[in-house]
Amino acid sequence: MNKFEYLKALPPAPVLSHADKVLLLAVLNHTDQHGRNAFPKASTLAEETGIHRHDVTKRLNELERRGYLIGEHRPHRPTVWALSLPGD
Repeated sequence: MNKFEYLKALPPAPVLSHADKVLLLAVLNHTDQHGRNAFPKASTLAEETGIHRHDVTKRLNELERRGYLIGEHRPHRPTVWALSLPGD
């Protein structure tokens, strides 16, 4: 799925909060053309979105748990994120 299709497929509030969508957009800006290989630091996403760094980490983990992101967690390095949709 390309980035535009991903954006169109995101559900409206209240399924995803405004902050969650802003965070997904920030991650999307760091992905390749296929919506994969994003590895921004939480502090970078916090700066880009205005969301506190601790909340960025919590929201990313929650978005992953809900199926909107897939994370490749690596020790001592930023997580590599890929866009996803629940049920994909």
